[in-house]
Amino acid sequence: MSTTDALALPSQFGNKMRSIFTPQFTAIVVVTLLLVTFEGLTRGTSVAYGGESDDTEFLTFGPYFAFITLPFLLAYGKSVRIGISETLLLWLMLGSVVYDKSFAYTHIPGLPGYVTDIVLGICCIDLWKRKAFRINSISKLEWLLFGLFLGAGCLAAARGVLGGEDRTKTVRDFAMVLYVVFALVSLSIFRGWDSIKRYLVFGALGAVLATINAFWWFVTVPNMRRYIPSPVYIQIVFDCVLLLKVRGWKGWKSNLLIACCAVGLLLGNARSTDLVAAVGVVGILVASGFLWRGISWALIKGLLITGAITLLSVLLLLQTEIGHSFMVRSSEQIVSGMNYSDDPNAVFRFMAWAEAYRRFSESPVVGEGFGIPFVFALADNDPRPHNTYLTILYKMGVIGFLPFAAILFEYYRRSLVAVYRYRVRHRSTLLLLLIIIQFSFSAYGLLNLLLESPFLASLFWINLGMTGSAMLLLRGEGSNRPAQCVS
Repeated sequence: MSTTDALALPSQFGNKMRSIFTPQFTAIVVVTLLLVTFEGLTRGTSVAYGGESDDTEFLTFGPYFAFITLPFLLAYGKSVRIGISETLLLWLMLGSVVYDKSFAYTHIPGLPGYVTDIVLGICCIDLWKRKAFRINSISKLEWLLFGLFLGAGCLAAARGVLGGEDRTKTVRDFAMVLYVVFALVSLSIFRGWDSIKRYLVFGALGAVLATINAFWWFVTVPNMRRYIPSPVYIQIVFDCVLLLKVRGWKGWKSNLLIACCAVGLLLGNARSTDLVAAVGVVGILVASGFLWRGISWALIKGLLITGAITLLSVLLLLQTEIGHSFMVRSSEQIVSGMNYSDDPNAVFRFMAWAEAYRRFSESPVVGEGFGIPFVFALADNDPRPHNTYLTILYKMGVIGFLPFAAILFEYYRRSLVAVYRYRVRHRSTLLLLLIIIQFSFSAYGLLNLLLESPFLASLFWINLGMTGSAMLLLRGEGSNRPAQCVS
């Protein structure tokens, strides 16, 4: 494919984008910008935080963000004529990216569960009432794998209940398998390219808002270790914008978004996320050369611009005293990470993984079950082993891990085959973008909580279902009949 062909993407990607950027969307941007600015400037002096440590655990502003933004999202959904289910998924995406744990554990008065569970329940009821579930769009193999994974989770939950384990922790662990329903919900809701683009736009907006919030927190409390607890989605947006630049997205908007995400990655200060970002860039290079016949000038220019903007962002940060101090601390952390014996984070993970393997070895087939606290020498607060795959393995055993691994294998097999098959179509770039997002989540889970965290697990399964919808759309463009199951 020539450079001219690649540069045709913006007209395709931007087609009907005006239907997304409505006056109601502008109102959402203004309101959320004011909210994250106010909260970022006042967090260090708030009673809830106090600014006494570098711990970025539970923050209390998420519920305020949820309740204030919900009416604006509902008004936006009405303006673009989308249903309540898609509107709530946009709301979930925005809040989860900006305030992650704090948003995810928002409790709506009068309703059981937290906001992620409530959104899932409302979406299921809405789709069931409208008979809009795309049941036939999932292959028999996928139904079997999802069923086995959910069945293993039900067994683990039953063992926790019958064993007298903590009911709250048992329900929390069961969410790891329950949230697989988000994949079916997403597949049923995102039926067109506009809806997929809309969701991605709200994800990019969330990444920008999270960076702005972190920046103001950095200004007011400059001695923290990190300012974004889970910067994985900022890393995702960074890689995705690079892909779109390679495929022809020009202008200051893309450059500004890259700069914003570069600052967000710096303030997130998470080595695992930076590593995933680097691997994602390599993946984009490989995919561009393999799918579109070599290295084009658009690819080279995109890389040069991205590198220059990232370097400029770092240099500007170094010009300030607090920025220089933060970069020195970050560099020392990276250097200490080279010698794992001097790195408390690495030691914690190694010991936690060893404890997870020990528990798995005691019951390798069915696992230990749900509801049992993860306690070992370095932690007694049930931190889980910070590897989502090990969590599944020791809690659900082989009967839970194998279906989950097969789900991921089948996802990447089908999606990579599809992106290669439809590579001559402009919208194949969007499919590749969704694959990069899923890869980032999957890689992040190797060193962090993923399915254990509702604000990440929901987005993980939503993107998986959305990728299936994108494959159906690409297949349908090549035929006059509606697309069914892609196997």
